Amino acid sequence: MNRVGRLWRWWLAQTSRRETAETMALFRIGVGIALVWTIATAWISGALDLAWTDAAAGGYRTLSETPTLKLLGGPTPEVIQGLMTACIVSGSLLALGIGGRLTALVALQVFLPLTRMNTHSGGSLEHLLTNALWLLVLCRSTATWSVDCRVRDGRWTSDRMIGAWARWLVLAQIVLVYGTTGLQKSGSSWTPLGGFSAVYFALRDPAWQRFDIPWLGWLSIPLAMSTAAVWLFETGWVIVPLLLWWRVRPGAGGRLGAFVRRVDPRPAILAFGAAMHLGIFVMMEVGTFSWLTMCFYVALWSPAEIRSFVSKKARTARRSARIATRASASPAESATSSQA
Repeated sequence: MNRVGRLWRWWLAQTSRRETAETMALFRIGVGIALVWTIATAWISGALDLAWTDAAAGGYRTLSETPTLKLLGGPTPEVIQGLMTACIVSGSLLALGIGGRLTALVALQVFLPLTRMNTHSGGSLEHLLTNALWLLVLCRSTATWSVDCRVRDGRWTSDRMIGAWARWLVLAQIVLVYGTTGLQKSGSSWTPLGGFSAVYFALRDPAWQRFDIPWLGWLSIPLAMSTAAVWLFETGWVIVPLLLWWRVRPGAGGRLGAFVRRVDPRPAILAFGAAMHLGIFVMMEVGTFSWLTMCFYVALWSPAEIRSFVSKKARTARRSARIATRASASPAESATSSQA
C-alpha cells in the first residue's frame, strides 16, 4: 500500500504542474488555421459536390445522418453548407483566440458531422483534427496570445498559468501517431526484402499523386534511403518522451542522457519532420495533414523556452531597427555638419 500511495502522490504532483500557455496558444493558432484551410479547400475544389452531396440532391450515395444532422434537418445542401460556414468562422475565431473552450467545442461539433457523413471521404486528417480540437476543449489555450487575453488583461501576453498536462497530451498524441504509423509499416516494401520501395510506390499512386513524375525511376537510390529514414524516424518517436525526460533530469539516462542534455535533439527532429512533411505536401495530395501534424511539434518545447526564444528575437529586431535608424540618420547629420 505504501508503494501505491507513493505512486499516487507522484502522479498527483506531476498532473498538478502548471505553466504559462505559450505552447498551447501556438497549437491553438495552428489548429484553427488547419480547420479553415481544410474546409475552404474542400469547398473551393469542388469536393463538396462530390463527397458531401446526398443522393437525394444528386450525389453518388446516401449520406449518413449523424445525430447533429438529424437535429438540423438532414444532410441537405443548405445544412452542409451551413456547417462548412460554421467551421470556417469557428476556426478563424479559434486562431484569433476568441471564445476559449466554447469556440473549440463549437468547432468540433460542426466539424464532426462532416467527417462522419461519407466514410469514403474521411481519413487520418479528419481524425487527427478532431482529436486536436478535443485537446483545445480541455485546456485554456487563450490564456495568452489571444484576443481574449487582450480584452481581459489589456495586452496580448499574459503570465496566467494552465495545467502542464495539456501540452503532455499534445505530445502523447503525436507520439502515438508516429509510433503506431511506424509500427504498422511492416510490409516488405519498407524493408530490404522489398528494396525499400514504399516511398517510390506512394509517389506513383494516382490516388495520392499531385502530378505525374516520369523521371521518378532515376531516383531509386535516394527514394530507398528516404524510405528507410522515414521508417526509422516515425518508429523512433516512441523514445522522444524519454529523451525529453532525460533533458530535465540531471544524472538520468547514463551516457546517452548526458549526451541528450549536452546536444539538444529537438532541432534535428523538427528539421527532419519539416523536410519530410514539406516533401509530402509538395509531391502528394494529402490536404492539410502535413501542416496539422507539424502543429503538434510545438509540444516539444516548454512555454519558458518559447518565451525565451520570442524575447530574444524581439530584442534582436529592436536592435536591428535602432541600427537601421542610426544608419539612415547619418547622411542627413553629415549634410547638416557640412553646411555648418
